[in-house]
Amino acid sequence: MAENGTALIGGGPPRDYSSPPSSSEGPTTTEDEINLARLDDEYQAAVARNDATTMGQILAEGMILVTGTGKTFTKQNLLEEARSGRFQYDRQDRSRRTIRVWGNTAVVTGVVWAKGKELGKPLEHRCWFSDTYIRTSEGWKYVFGQASLPLTPPPVLAQLNLIASDMAATIAFYRHLGLDIGDDPSTSITDHVVVRMPNGFELEIDDVEFVKQWDPGWENQAGKRPSVLGFSVSSPLAVDELYAKMIQAGYRGLQSPHDAYWGARIAVVEDPDGALWVS
Repeated sequence: MAENGTALIGGGPPRDYSSPPSSSEGPTTTEDEINLARLDDEYQAAVARNDATTMGQILAEGMILVTGTGKTFTKQNLLEEARSGRFQYDRQDRSRRTIRVWGNTAVVTGVVWAKGKELGKPLEHRCWFSDTYIRTSEGWKYVFGQASLPLTPPPVLAQLNLIASDMAATIAFYRHLGLDIGDDPSTSITDHVVVRMPNGFELEIDDVEFVKQWDPGWENQAGKRPSVLGFSVSSPLAVDELYAKMIQAGYRGLQSPHDAYWGARIAVVEDPDGALWVS
C-alpha cells in the first residue's frame, strides 16, 4: 500500500497501453482488463483537463455518446466541447467500475462523479455510465457510450453532536486539542456550543438537558461510549506531539502513537464522557 492509499502492483518501466500487444498469442483477459482500466483512466483525466488531443486518440471514428435523456453526441461534438472550455472540472472521478471483455469487444461500466463549473456556474452530477471499446489495429478504441439520468446525490456527513455530562470539562478537552471554541451567540456556553471546522463540518456539543429539546426521548445509557471522532493532523510527527500534549494536560490515553496496519500513524485519547479521539 502506497503512502497515498494507492495499491502498487508489479514494477518495471511503464508500457504503452494504446497499442496492441506484440505477442502472436494476444493478451490474456487479465491483460486486456488492465489495459482498458488504464485507458479509461486516461480518457477521464483528458476530459477533466479538456485535453481534446488525448480524447481524439482514444475515441473511435464514428463514436456516439447517448445521454439519459436520449440526446446524442458525436466524437466531433465531444472534441469541440473540450476545446471550447465550456466545462471546467474540479473532479471527474469514476467508481464501482466493472470491465467485461468478449474477444475484441469490451464494456466498461460504473459511476462517474463530475464537479466543476459550466460557463462559470457550479456544476455537479453523478450518473451510471456504460462505455463500449473495440480492439482495432491501433489498439482499443472507445466507440459507444451511454449515460443514465443524474443520480440522487448521496447524503453528506455535515454535523456530529456530542452529548456532554460536564460541558466545561468537555470544552476544555477540545480546546486543548486545538479546536477554536467560542460561545454560540444564541445560547449559553453551559448548554450548547457549535464548532465550525475549516472544511465546513460542524461539531456540536450539548449538555444532557439541552439535548432533550431536539430529542425528548433521549436517555443516557451508562457504560456505552457516545461517539468516536477522527481528527486529521498534518504529519505522523504531529500525531506524537498532540498526543503528548493531551497526556500532559491530564487526559487518558487509550492507545499511544503507533503505525497502524493500513499505513497511518494513529493515537487514541478519551474525552471526559468516554468518546474517543482518534488521529
